[in-house]
Amino acid sequence: TTGAIAGRSYFIRVLTSGTSSFTLTFGANIKSTGTLATGTVTARVFVVQWISDGTNLYESSRTVAMVA
Repeated sequence: TTGAIAGRSYFIRVLTSGTSSFTLTFGANIKSTGTLATGTVTARVFVVQWISDGTNLYESSRTVAMVA
């Protein structure tokens, strides 16, 4: 997240595959509402969005598991 531009929005899209559940954690300068657990259902999509202040990224939205 180094070099994030203040006022700009950033997002990640996570696509699940297989039957294993994974937990995503975010770095210190990413201010999120918590970890993201993918669950064990395959072909699900999660989207997490942040807005930068130039130093930190602040989570502004997160989807539930959507069918891919």
